[in-house]
Amino acid sequence: MQPSTDAKVHWSRGQLESVPVCPACGSGERRGQPLACSDYRTALGDDTWYMHRCAGCSSLYLDPRPDQESLPRAYEVYYTHSQ
Repeated sequence: MQPSTDAKVHWSRGQLESVPVCPACGSGERRGQPLACSDYRTALGDDTWYMHRCAGCSSLYLDPRPDQESLPRAYEVYYTHSQ
């Protein structure tokens, strides 16, 4: 199993949690290097996210990801949430 990406230890809008196994199938194996992504459509462009590909089911998932309490803050600035 590859370790979680330690390069990102904080998020500008809240706390992060580690995702040591695939949320879809529970596999702890990852394939390839993580893909670093930024959100250029919102004010969150300064944050970098790491997408990992599961070796078991090929799903992509964030690790680390916003924790339960912080997750709603990820969507506060999306254009679909304005009046």
